[in-house]
Amino acid sequence: MTDGLQAERTPAGRRRPPRRAGRRRPVGEPPPLPRDIRGVAWLWIGAVAALAVVVALGYVSGVSGRGQRTVDEVVARSMARIRADRLHRTAEQLHEAFDWTVLLIAFRWMVVVALLVARRWRHIAVFAGTVIAVGALTLWMPTAGPEGTGVVGHPSQAAAGLAVTLLGVVYGLAPRGPWRSAARASTWILLAGLWAVLLVTDQNTFTEVLTGLVIGIAVPFLAYRIFTPEAVFPVTYRRGKAAHLDVTGRRGEAIMEACRDQLGLPVARVAPFGLAGSGGSTPLRMDLEDGGVLFGKLYATSHLRADRWYKLGRTILYGALEDEHSFNSVRRMVEYEDHMLRYLRDHDVPTAEPIGFLELTPEREYVLVTGFVEGATEILDAKVDERVIRSGLDLIRSLWGAGVAHRDVKPSNLLVRDGEVILIDDAFCQVRPSPWRQSVDLANMLLTLALRSDPRTVYVIATQVFTPDEVAEAIAATHGVTIPSQLRTLLRHDDRNLVEEFRSLVRPGLSMSRAALKFVLSAPEVSVVIPGIKSSAQAEENAGESDGQYKLVGDIFESEDIEAGFGGDA
Repeated sequence: MTDGLQAERTPAGRRRPPRRAGRRRPVGEPPPLPRDIRGVAWLWIGAVAALAVVVALGYVSGVSGRGQRTVDEVVARSMARIRADRLHRTAEQLHEAFDWTVLLIAFRWMVVVALLVARRWRHIAVFAGTVIAVGALTLWMPTAGPEGTGVVGHPSQAAAGLAVTLLGVVYGLAPRGPWRSAARASTWILLAGLWAVLLVTDQNTFTEVLTGLVIGIAVPFLAYRIFTPEAVFPVTYRRGKAAHLDVTGRRGEAIMEACRDQLGLPVARVAPFGLAGSGGSTPLRMDLEDGGVLFGKLYATSHLRADRWYKLGRTILYGALEDEHSFNSVRRMVEYEDHMLRYLRDHDVPTAEPIGFLELTPEREYVLVTGFVEGATEILDAKVDERVIRSGLDLIRSLWGAGVAHRDVKPSNLLVRDGEVILIDDAFCQVRPSPWRQSVDLANMLLTLALRSDPRTVYVIATQVFTPDEVAEAIAATHGVTIPSQLRTLLRHDDRNLVEEFRSLVRPGLSMSRAALKFVLSAPEVSVVIPGIKSSAQAEENAGESDGQYKLVGDIFESEDIEAGFGGDA
């Protein structure tokens, strides 16, 4: 212990960064990155609360009604002179020349189409929800009607409808900065013009227009702040992946503050790092004040949403795959990856050193913090010799020994340092996977190593680490759905057909068709789908009815393999 700093050593002997004890956030103190309900948001929350009070008073007494009628009469008297001049006639002609309802509906569909083109699905949902909510509120909320008539008025539907539509443009299509400022200014000008037209033509009273504008602005303003905060769902037209969030400004300061308070590690600088190989988070390089370096992965609500859509899409395209259930919160997603890092470390799997994770905004933004693999390069940029090939295959063997499948073995997740292959990005790891899933990891490692060498060398070394049957099963598991997109793209642009070259190297005793049949028979569901196949003799009898392309099942693999397969463990 020196000056409040404590340096720990990992089982592998690597030195962890010295850290102070974390500071507990006092009750009532906001998190490092508070939710975007501040500033002018409180004005609109107050306006909504004031409307609720006015409506409540209107039900229990006539105070609010009398007050509204007094204001409306004062404004009406001031408008009497305007209604007699040319401005009144111009406003009436303008009102009669256009069907405002049709124009508003057309404008809304244009906004929806623009959001669809921009692929802002969450903004579309918020836009549709706010339009419906504002329409319902204007029809339900009563205002003061003419005194003595008993007729109840309602907020101006024209003012509320135009306001909610224009705010959909401001917060769904206008990027933050000068464009959004210009959109806001244009919105206020159009709403002021509509207010004047409605008053001059006597379509609505002053309080009806005011109430409609408050509803039409407050509801979408708060909805966009809550459900599509700019920090998480930025409106931008720059090229790049939507998963990569801006870490400058307030968010960058929040990351440094959280790292100091929660992990006791003073961070001097936070910057994006390795964006090209990441599509499900925002990778960060975090420079410590003492010269050390950490690696971080920023997860937010947008990443959780992308994970859900990704897994749903895979289920629709390929059926129910293993463990394709999405996480129910960002916190669970980060906790799981941190747990897997520690699990792999405990089983001596070469991976990044787990440090912990930071909470920026509760249930919305977190940062997973690990050690930075100094001096390592991505495997595609490294020299892949026999030592590296052996290290990569040993890594898969260590995963098998730990009972883990990585499920995302690809070049961007494999680093090489001093001839050792290091596995990173363990978010998709699965403990106690099926043998098929483990074979998929081996297959992707074989293909990745072959990209920088040749299949025969990789195959020969692989048969020294794994049995020929295990290698053949891995090659049999090579299919489009099992190969990560990055690796699939690299294979497509390689002049060689690496998959076919590996298939030609598989020993004749276990061909691709035989290995595939072994996979099928190893599934527990086979006893339900094919209840008649309970022994090798029955399997041979069924195979004898085939087109003669394959040998009898007894020649494919031993009968005890079949019996073990029905037990669910090939």
